Amino acid sequence: MRTGALPRFSRYDDRCNEAMKGRRVEYRITAEERIPNSGEDRTPRYQFNITGGRNETVCSIHALGSLKACGSLSEIDWEEVLSMVAIDQIERTLLADALDWSINPYRWEVSDEETILNVDRVSKLCDMRLPAKPRGFLCAATETGDPEPTTLPLCMTCDMPDARLVCSGLVHPVTALSKADADTLSLSGNSATAADNVGFKRSVTRAFCEAHPESQDWKKCRPWLRGCWYRIVDTSEAAPSPDSAAPRRIVDEVGYLRLVYADRFRVKASEFWPNRDPSAYAVLLDDSCTSPRQFAHNIVVLDDVLSAMNPHEQLAEDRRKNGSRVNGITAMGRVLEDCIDGTDCSYVKPLQALKTVRNSFSHQPGAKLLEALGTLGVQSYPPHDWQIAWWQVAASVAQALASIRWILQTTNVDDPQES
Repeated sequence: MRTGALPRFSRYDDRCNEAMKGRRVEYRITAEERIPNSGEDRTPRYQFNITGGRNETVCSIHALGSLKACGSLSEIDWEEVLSMVAIDQIERTLLADALDWSINPYRWEVSDEETILNVDRVSKLCDMRLPAKPRGFLCAATETGDPEPTTLPLCMTCDMPDARLVCSGLVHPVTALSKADADTLSLSGNSATAADNVGFKRSVTRAFCEAHPESQDWKKCRPWLRGCWYRIVDTSEAAPSPDSAAPRRIVDEVGYLRLVYADRFRVKASEFWPNRDPSAYAVLLDDSCTSPRQFAHNIVVLDDVLSAMNPHEQLAEDRRKNGSRVNGITAMGRVLEDCIDGTDCSYVKPLQALKTVRNSFSHQPGAKLLEALGTLGVQSYPPHDWQIAWWQVAASVAQALASIRWILQTTNVDDPQES
């Protein structure tokens, strides 16, 4: 039996970013077993199972017993903190493609106080918490979809589990603010206390589970509290960095993709993707995006360019519609799914996100807009700089077009009409 330590990577490690390029693999982490300590020399051992494709291995973690005697760690919830450490390192290792599947099990021993403190001193994390301007936070998990004001202390009262532990099956949570007595508040998270005069709390009023149709006790959707808990690690390609040359690359990639698609499916390029008015490309190449109006205009023009593609003829009749005729971007995703070996529609996700952004401009900024912009690499709205935000969107779209072109050039094509 071989044992090994998990490689440790910083959140922005170049090896992790490089390894993610062009890879689309989904891994699943499950909480396998809690093994009691055999003495005072160590904490209990927490064991996680990792699967991906045909690969499977086990990772277990424990801390030296001497750490329990440290004054700064005397109040530590070892189960919670060691689970956070293990899940974080497993996920980073998978993203970096650095897991040696021949080692089974991995056994990781935490022997330094700093590793534990680095996790414990961080307040509760939540994917639904967004930064507000000029300061403060917003909660995106609302009934209307429009973010509402919140604070870190309010997040601590919420029964939504910490993002570092929450089950991937807990989706579409909705929270509500309500009044509560300070002494009845139940704080979620580690190392937190409520002020004596706290009069409000946040609660999950509704959510859905990918594993069960029934409503759950959502605060228990974390390891060791529910046997169905799991985490999904998706190594899909990350959004690229903002690039001032990206608008020019979009123009080039549209031309390249027209020719490659026409060649692969033996159609005229003009039938697949009619040439646009040159004024549309002039808008994309204008480097003066300095206002929300210009940003929105660029998004609209770019979406018009992309929506002009017409790959419907390469689909079976029933795949060209979804009630009504599907748009060109959705049709392209279906072409990749139906006609290209080993490919799915995820390659058009940035293009679909662009359309969502465009359609959201006529409403108050909400969760759909923020999620779509996040897919394109823009992490806040309004952004700090409109020009950089536009370059970021353009870089994501250019990368998506290049990926679709590359798939068409390097994989076999099936004819769905013959099946």
